[in-house]
Amino acid sequence: MSGAIRQRIEADYITYKTKLGIVIFGSYEPAAELTRLQTLKDYLISCGYANTTLVRDYPDDIIPPAITNTTERVYAKSIHLCKISHCNFVVATHDGRGRGWINELCFCCRDLHDGVAKTVVFDEMRSSQSALGTVNLGMVSLTGMRLEQFSNDDELKKAGESAALKHVIRLLDILSSS
Repeated sequence: MSGAIRQRIEADYITYKTKLGIVIFGSYEPAAELTRLQTLKDYLISCGYANTTLVRDYPDDIIPPAITNTTERVYAKSIHLCKISHCNFVVATHDGRGRGWINELCFCCRDLHDGVAKTVVFDEMRSSQSALGTVNLGMVSLTGMRLEQFSNDDELKKAGESAALKHVIRLLDILSSS
Protein backbone atom coordinates (compact mmCIF):
# COMPACT_ATOMS: atom_id res chain seq x y z
CA MET A 1 0.00 0.00 0.00
CA SER A 2 1.37 3.37 -0.95
CA GLY A 3 2.11 5.99 1.66
CA ALA A 4 -0.56 8.34 0.27
CA ILE A 5 -3.27 5.68 0.48
CA ARG A 6 -2.21 4.74 3.99
CA GLN A 7 -2.33 8.40 5.07
CA ARG A 8 -5.80 8.78 3.55
CA ILE A 9 -7.08 5.68 5.41
CA GLU A 10 -5.61 6.92 8.69
CA ALA A 11 -7.17 10.36 8.20
CA ASP A 12 -10.56 8.80 7.36
CA TYR A 13 -10.29 6.54 10.42
CA ILE A 14 -9.70 9.48 12.75
CA THR A 15 -12.54 11.45 11.12
CA TYR A 16 -15.06 8.61 11.40
CA LYS A 17 -13.94 7.68 14.90
CA THR A 18 -14.56 11.24 16.06
CA LYS A 19 -17.92 11.56 14.31
CA LEU A 20 -19.32 8.07 14.98
CA GLY A 21 -22.62 8.66 16.78
CA ILE A 22 -22.87 6.09 19.58
CA VAL A 23 -25.96 6.07 21.79
CA ILE A 24 -25.83 3.95 24.95
CA PHE A 25 -29.10 2.42 26.16
CA GLY A 26 -29.47 0.79 29.57
CA SER A 27 -30.98 1.03 33.01
CA TYR A 28 -30.56 4.23 35.06
CA GLU A 29 -31.93 2.62 38.24
CA PRO A 30 -30.46 2.19 40.77
CA ALA A 31 -28.03 5.11 40.54
CA ALA A 32 -25.04 2.75 40.43
CA GLU A 33 -26.28 1.46 37.07
CA LEU A 34 -26.40 4.97 35.63
CA THR A 35 -22.84 5.44 36.89
CA ARG A 36 -21.77 2.30 34.99
CA LEU A 37 -23.29 3.64 31.76
CA GLN A 38 -21.71 7.05 32.32
CA THR A 39 -18.34 5.37 32.93
CA LEU A 40 -18.65 3.51 29.61
CA LYS A 41 -19.57 6.75 27.86
CA ASP A 42 -16.64 8.65 29.41
CA TYR A 43 -14.24 5.83 28.55
CA LEU A 44 -15.31 5.78 24.89
CA ILE A 45 -14.95 9.55 24.68
CA SER A 46 -11.44 9.27 26.17
CA CYS A 47 -10.65 6.74 23.41
CA GLY A 48 -11.58 9.31 20.78
CA TYR A 49 -15.24 8.43 20.21
CA ALA A 50 -16.27 12.00 20.95
CA ASN A 51 -19.89 11.65 19.81
CA THR A 52 -20.87 9.07 22.46
CA THR A 53 -23.97 9.83 24.50
CA LEU A 54 -26.59 8.42 26.80
CA VAL A 55 -30.26 8.84 25.90
CA ARG A 56 -30.65 11.32 28.76
CA ASP A 57 -27.98 13.58 27.22
CA TYR A 58 -30.33 14.51 24.38
CA PRO A 59 -32.80 17.35 24.89
CA ASP A 60 -36.45 16.42 25.09
CA ASP A 61 -37.30 18.83 22.27
CA ILE A 62 -36.13 16.29 19.67
CA ILE A 63 -39.62 14.79 20.10
CA PRO A 64 -42.59 16.55 18.47
CA PRO A 65 -44.58 18.64 20.97
CA ALA A 66 -47.76 16.85 19.88
CA ILE A 67 -46.66 13.93 22.09
CA THR A 68 -47.55 15.30 25.51
CA ASN A 69 -47.71 12.19 27.69
CA THR A 70 -44.42 11.90 29.64
CA THR A 71 -44.01 8.14 29.27
CA GLU A 72 -44.82 8.32 25.56
CA ARG A 73 -42.21 11.07 25.15
CA VAL A 74 -39.56 8.94 26.87
CA TYR A 75 -40.34 6.01 24.58
CA ALA A 76 -40.48 8.19 21.45
CA LYS A 77 -37.12 9.76 22.33
CA SER A 78 -35.44 6.37 22.72
CA ILE A 79 -36.85 5.07 19.46
CA HIS A 80 -35.87 8.27 17.64
CA LEU A 81 -32.31 7.88 18.91
CA CYS A 82 -32.20 4.24 17.78
CA LYS A 83 -33.01 5.49 14.30
CA ILE A 84 -30.59 8.42 14.04
CA SER A 85 -27.51 6.97 15.71
CA HIS A 86 -24.72 5.31 13.78
CA CYS A 87 -24.29 2.76 16.52
CA ASN A 88 -26.62 1.54 19.29
CA PHE A 89 -25.05 0.02 22.40
CA VAL A 90 -27.65 -1.80 24.51
CA VAL A 91 -26.30 -2.68 27.96
CA ALA A 92 -28.11 -5.35 29.99
CA THR A 93 -27.08 -5.69 33.64
CA HIS A 94 -28.28 -7.87 36.48
CA ASP A 95 -28.82 -5.05 38.96
CA GLY A 96 -30.58 -2.65 36.59
CA ARG A 97 -34.22 -2.20 37.57
CA GLY A 98 -35.33 -0.22 34.55
CA ARG A 99 -36.12 -2.42 31.58
CA GLY A 100 -36.58 0.23 28.88
CA TRP A 101 -33.56 -1.20 27.09
CA ILE A 102 -35.70 -4.22 26.20
CA ASN A 103 -37.98 -1.96 24.13
CA GLU A 104 -35.00 -0.47 22.31
CA LEU A 105 -33.52 -3.92 21.73
CA CYS A 106 -36.79 -5.24 20.32
CA PHE A 107 -37.14 -2.20 18.06
CA CYS A 108 -33.59 -2.62 16.73
CA CYS A 109 -34.12 -6.36 16.14
CA ARG A 110 -37.53 -6.19 14.48
CA ASP A 111 -38.39 -2.73 13.20
CA LEU A 112 -35.24 -0.80 12.39
CA HIS A 113 -34.05 -1.29 8.81
CA ASP A 114 -30.34 -1.52 9.71
CA GLY A 115 -30.86 -2.19 13.40
CA VAL A 116 -29.11 -5.55 13.53
CA ALA A 117 -26.03 -4.22 11.74
CA LYS A 118 -25.67 -1.10 13.87
CA THR A 119 -26.59 -2.50 17.30
CA VAL A 120 -24.36 -4.27 19.79
CA VAL A 121 -25.78 -5.90 22.91
CA PHE A 122 -23.61 -6.04 26.02
CA ASP A 123 -24.77 -8.81 28.34
CA GLU A 124 -23.53 -8.95 31.92
CA MET A 125 -22.75 -12.50 32.99
CA ARG A 126 -22.92 -13.50 36.64
CA SER A 127 -22.22 -17.12 37.56
CA SER A 128 -22.95 -18.12 33.95
CA GLN A 129 -26.31 -16.33 34.11
CA SER A 130 -27.15 -13.86 31.37
CA ALA A 131 -28.72 -10.52 32.30
CA LEU A 132 -30.61 -10.66 29.00
CA GLY A 133 -32.70 -13.63 29.97
CA THR A 134 -33.56 -16.58 27.76
CA VAL A 135 -36.08 -14.94 25.42
CA ASN A 136 -34.00 -11.82 24.74
CA LEU A 137 -30.86 -13.90 24.30
CA GLY A 138 -32.73 -16.04 21.77
CA MET A 139 -33.93 -12.95 19.90
CA VAL A 140 -30.40 -11.55 19.69
CA SER A 141 -29.05 -14.91 18.54
CA LEU A 142 -31.73 -15.49 15.89
CA THR A 143 -31.29 -12.04 14.35
CA GLY A 144 -27.51 -12.34 14.24
CA MET A 145 -27.09 -9.17 16.28
CA ARG A 146 -23.65 -8.78 17.78
CA LEU A 147 -23.43 -9.91 21.40
CA GLU A 148 -20.63 -9.07 23.81
CA GLN A 149 -20.57 -10.63 27.26
CA PHE A 150 -18.86 -9.02 30.23
CA SER A 151 -18.52 -9.72 33.93
CA ASN A 152 -17.11 -6.42 35.21
CA ASP A 153 -16.87 -2.78 34.21
CA ASP A 154 -13.36 -3.08 32.78
CA GLU A 155 -14.53 -5.85 30.45
CA LEU A 156 -17.54 -3.70 29.47
CA LYS A 157 -15.27 -0.77 28.60
CA LYS A 158 -12.94 -2.94 26.51
CA ALA A 159 -15.88 -4.59 24.73
CA GLY A 160 -17.35 -1.15 24.04
CA GLU A 161 -14.08 0.10 22.59
CA SER A 162 -13.75 -3.00 20.41
CA ALA A 163 -17.34 -2.70 19.16
CA ALA A 164 -16.88 0.98 18.33
CA LEU A 165 -13.70 0.21 16.39
CA LYS A 166 -15.50 -2.50 14.41
CA HIS A 167 -18.23 -0.03 13.48
CA VAL A 168 -15.67 2.48 12.22
CA ILE A 169 -14.01 -0.25 10.15
CA ARG A 170 -17.45 -1.26 8.81
CA LEU A 171 -18.13 2.33 7.75
CA LEU A 172 -14.72 2.62 6.09
CA ASP A 173 -15.35 -0.64 4.20
CA ILE A 174 -18.73 0.60 3.00
CA LEU A 175 -17.28 3.91 1.85
CA SER A 176 -14.25 2.38 0.16
CA SER A 177 -16.39 -0.07 -1.82
CA SER A 178 -18.75 2.60 -3.14
